[in-house]
Amino acid sequence: MELEWLKKKLPEAVEAKRMLSEPHHPELSIRRQCELVGLNRATYYYTPASETPWNLALMQELDQQYLQTPFYSYRRMTVHLQRRGYTVNPKRMRRLMRLLGLATVGPRPRTTQATPENQICPYLLRDLEITQPNQV
Repeated sequence: MELEWLKKKLPEAVEAKRMLSEPHHPELSIRRQCELVGLNRATYYYTPASETPWNLALMQELDQQYLQTPFYSYRRMTVHLQRRGYTVNPKRMRRLMRLLGLATVGPRPRTTQATPENQICPYLLRDLEITQPNQV
């Protein structure tokens, strides 16, 4: 019986493994099903925590402000929301902005751009075969 149950194709995703189990199976317990699928029982019973209503209100406020000022970073968003009466800190703003997929729009540092007037030196050891110590 267990072999027939196990013959199902086993997926890699945890959610898919959770869906494979049959809680009201007449012969296999949940414990044995989880063992056969390779799923921890705690993972089977786990329900992910959802966002609090307070965080949802903050995210809505963040989204509205981002549409007006997309150049605000998490620091300026923190100050903006504090002025509006919300009690927030930069860590929460950074996490919520990352969760919403909001990123600051603006110029990025161009630290790896070479200036055109710099001379590019050729690599002189490219075709040289090094066979002994202190040869180069």
